[in-house]
Amino acid sequence: MIQIALLLFGANFVRRHAYLLGIMGLLWLVVGLVIFVDAFDGVRYFPLRLFGVLLLIESVITLSVASSGIGAQKAVLYFKGGGFFLISLLILANETISNMLLSIILGMAYFVMGLLQMASAWVVRFPNWRTAFGFGLAKIGFALFMFGPYPSHYSATISVFIGITLMMGGIVTLNVFLRARQLKDGTSVFDLFL
Repeated sequence: MIQIALLLFGANFVRRHAYLLGIMGLLWLVVGLVIFVDAFDGVRYFPLRLFGVLLLIESVITLSVASSGIGAQKAVLYFKGGGFFLISLLILANETISNMLLSIILGMAYFVMGLLQMASAWVVRFPNWRTAFGFGLAKIGFALFMFGPYPSHYSATISVFIGITLMMGGIVTLNVFLRARQLKDGTSVFDLFL
C-alpha cells in the first residue's frame, strides 16, 4: 500500500519528505517489538478483546459490501471478510482450541506468503532477488515458529503475529526510506522498489 502512495506522490515529494518514511518505519518497528515482547512477559497489555471486536466489525462490513463487487473482486472480498470473521470469532471465543486454530491459520498464511515470495524471487531474478528470497525464508521460519509450542497461551498467538508483522513492515519501510534518500533528480519512484 505504501508503494502506491509513493508512486502517486512522485519522486520529488518522496525525496523531500523521506524522513517521514524513516520516522514511520521506526515507529512500526518499535510498536511491533513492544507487542511481541508483551506476548511473552506473562502480563498482557495488548487489548485483545478490542482487537477481536474491531476485526469482527471489519469483517461484517467487508461481507456486507462483497456482493457489490465486480468479477474476481467479489470473491476476494468474500474470502477476506470470511477469513477475518473466523479469526475474530476465534479471538473472542478465548478457548484453548482457539489458540491452536489461530496458530495454524496465521502460520499457514505466513508459510504461503514465504513460499510465494521465494518462488517469485527465484523465477524472476530481479535486482536484490537474494534479499527477497531471504525474507521469504524468514517468513517460513516464522510460520514454523507459529506451529511450535511457543505462543503457548491464548493471548500470545495474536500478539506474536501482530508484533512480527509490524516489525517486518517497519523494516521494509526503513529500507524504502534509505533508498528514497538516495533518489537523484530525474529518477523515477519505481527505482525505490527494484
